[in-house]
Amino acid sequence: MVQPLYDKFEQVGQKRIGGNRGGLPQKYVLTDRGRAMIIAEYNGTKAVIDDLAERLNVPRWTVKKWGQQLGLARKKEPFWTPEDEHFLESHLHKMSIRDIAIYLGRTQTAVRLKAKRIGVNKTQEGYTMRGLCMGLGCDHHKVEKWIACGWLQGQRRGIDRPQGDFWLFTDADIRNFILAHPLEIDARRMDWLWVVDLLSDNVGSLASSLNSQSDEDPAQELLEGQMDLDTKHQLHLDIDMMASTSMALLGISRSGKTNTAFVILEELLVNGTPMTIVDIEGEYWTLTKQFDMPIYGRAEYCVDNITVENAADIAHASMVNGTPVILDFSEYDDMEECHAILYKYMAAIWTAGRKMQRPYQIVLEEAHEWIPEGAKTPEKEILTRIALRGLKRGLAMMVISQRSAKVSKDILTQIALLFLHRVVHAADMNTYKDVIPLAGGMVTRTVSELKVGQAVVIHDHVPRVVQIRQYGGTEVQPDTKMVLSNRVKELEALLREQDEIIKDQAHAIAYVQQQKEVAS
Repeated sequence: MVQPLYDKFEQVGQKRIGGNRGGLPQKYVLTDRGRAMIIAEYNGTKAVIDDLAERLNVPRWTVKKWGQQLGLARKKEPFWTPEDEHFLESHLHKMSIRDIAIYLGRTQTAVRLKAKRIGVNKTQEGYTMRGLCMGLGCDHHKVEKWIACGWLQGQRRGIDRPQGDFWLFTDADIRNFILAHPLEIDARRMDWLWVVDLLSDNVGSLASSLNSQSDEDPAQELLEGQMDLDTKHQLHLDIDMMASTSMALLGISRSGKTNTAFVILEELLVNGTPMTIVDIEGEYWTLTKQFDMPIYGRAEYCVDNITVENAADIAHASMVNGTPVILDFSEYDDMEECHAILYKYMAAIWTAGRKMQRPYQIVLEEAHEWIPEGAKTPEKEILTRIALRGLKRGLAMMVISQRSAKVSKDILTQIALLFLHRVVHAADMNTYKDVIPLAGGMVTRTVSELKVGQAVVIHDHVPRVVQIRQYGGTEVQPDTKMVLSNRVKELEALLREQDEIIKDQAHAIAYVQQQKEVAS
């Protein structure tokens, strides 16, 4: 059923006037507060829809209907594999759009739009209603409103079909509309590079500007109240704002990710921001050389052990006293115990946050262990709640991982500040393509060329390549003795496993020889 087209957002979900004449009574009414909540938070993901449905006390389908009527729904195109992109790039100038679409099993609009995104373009035929919706990140109701108001010009294709004629919009039609009515476009949902391509026809220079890191460029002046993160002071991030901002630090091992984490934590700790650092590998104990913060765990440098029984007390004390703490799980052999401890701890943080209402950072090292994509665990549920709704209680989250593809997408999509270091795995690169507002090919080239310590930083939906400064002028590494001890344990376990395999093979060979002797 086609959703009604509304001239004003205020009409969506409002109480019907004049009573119900012959129809079903109106069961759900959307208040101004609820409407503002949906406009601010709705992104079409299951987690956000569930959260809004719970807070508005309505079914999921009602939230989705209101999101569609508000023009927030967006149907994403099917996933493009690297093989699909390569075929499109290599055959676009040999085959027609129609033949490529048939070969790839996609619509012609999807092929044409993808060609724009990766920087190759064969046709200037224009875009259908669906293609325009994909580019601008809206649904067809909103486009129909623009046409009805006379803001967006388009032509009918003149095709006689039962469902009605197709709309066709040229580049000039779309360009004129965007320039005349820029506030109608939701910058959070549009295909950023596609819009830049339409407006400037100068995509190539964008990649060049992102990768320009000339040593001759002078460093900008660091203003008071801003964080000292990069060598050129290109990032103008207010330290008070950062204390309550969720962020993600992603990248492979030895890409500079850990150094970036230490630099940000140093700035926050100097500013007195309370936090909890969840540390699996025992890397963050070096912060105690510079800051007064207790470490709980079983390592020799820990002040006390943390268990399921005392986890809530430690969390409550950290929140009430504003004390930064480190939870060190490097000496825990049972990960199930770690998960149980973290659940108790974060549940107490969530509860205490309701009373404290002040900035508090939760740092998740190796975040894919705690908030894995696809899995459902108690601690992931409470951490997802913190990521989606924690800002109202002052809670923010720093997600750190070397396997971007394995981190929950529901949480990553809620993070507006990203520090993306180099990755090489195809799945991780695809995750980067989902969050970096650039064409897929440009993302691959930009990320592949990143040096150690460099990161693509996305703030306010704008990407920038920067060189993160070195933390404290010293190398950030865990204790050498502890690292060697862990490596020895890993090697011993591997050798035991190999011994078992050799014994099994020896038994199998002896059995076969015995059977041969019996048979002879």
